[in-house]
Amino acid sequence: MLGCEAEKILAQVKEIDNMINQLDQRWFESAKILKYLHRHHDILYPPG
Repeated sequence: MLGCEAEKILAQVKEIDNMINQLDQRWFESAKILKYLHRHHDILYPPG
C-alpha cells in the first residue's frame, strides 16, 4: 500500500493530467474554429 505522501502525490499527478487533457481538448477545438474562420470567412490568425 502507498504511503500517505505517495497517495497525495499521485492525486496531484492525476489532477495535473486532467488539466493537461482539458488544455489539449480546448487547443484542438480552437484549431478547428480557426480553420473554419479561415475557410469560410477568410479570417486569418495571427493577422498578417
